Amino acid sequence: MRSRAPLAGWEVTLPLLAPSIVVGGLLAFVASVNELVMSLFLASGRVRTLPTVVWPQVRHEVRPDVAATSGILLFVSVAAALAALAVWRRTTRAR
Repeated sequence: MRSRAPLAGWEVTLPLLAPSIVVGGLLAFVASVNELVMSLFLASGRVRTLPTVVWPQVRHEVRPDVAATSGILLFVSVAAALAALAVWRRTTRAR
């Protein structure tokens, strides 16, 4: 069973790496959203990142929109992790 390198990469390597790529992207997203200090340095006058908007609101009082944003981020993180798990299970059953 021989195949060309690009075909082998597409049909063998990529399905094996798919869950790791998804989870790595998820972790990078969550880490970037939660990194307040870096966001404060990178935010400009016109562009405001989510942590720079949320931080002043949380310092004074917890508002419902901040709680909703946190809930949405948690839901997206859990959904992405479950999707990665489903992809992993599907690829392991196919073998």
